[in-house]
Amino acid sequence: MDRIAAAGLAAALALTPLAAVAQPADSMTRSERIEKRTKGMEKRFERLDVDKDGVLTREEAQAPLTKVFARMDKDGDGVLSAEEIKTLRAAAEKRLAKRGDDKRGDDERPRARKDRFERADKDRDGKITRDEFLAQGLPWFRRADRDGDGKVTKAEFDALLEKMKSRAAGRDDAGPKKASDRADGGDAADADEDAE
Repeated sequence: MDRIAAAGLAAALALTPLAAVAQPADSMTRSERIEKRTKGMEKRFERLDVDKDGVLTREEAQAPLTKVFARMDKDGDGVLSAEEIKTLRAAAEKRLAKRGDDKRGDDERPRARKDRFERADKDRDGKITRDEFLAQGLPWFRRADRDGDGKVTKAEFDALLEKMKSRAAGRDDAGPKKASDRADGGDAADADEDAE
């Protein structure tokens, strides 16, 4: 169970949907990374659209993150305490080291994780509430919801993906992405895979 929670934390707070890319990041162009990411996001839309009406509500989009948060919140108080966060970080680091997934330098990954936790902790109280966690996890939803009605239609979602592809095509001349670069528009959208 700790392993599942650690995986959920890593996925939900990593803010890098590109983490699952099999090809090394430094050998892919930005367009290739975005193309792979958008295909994954299209599948994610289908999975998250529980009622299959072609529209994602905020509740549908947040459901997997809510499950992940509940698994990480060991004492069930609705808050990830500093101790819970410390335990989850250690478990995630151990799991990644065991799998050999730590492609970044030894000091980069812990610093990047700390920064993600600090960003999630909006009120700077050293804890992450359920609301803070959920808010951190859906920037893609806010970007896609063009009319601000709290729903993302398939057309709005497709427009977001096209915008990502278009921006990526214009940036390919910058060269391959470095492992230390932050993913463009990354968020916790991959947490739904851990929640299933």
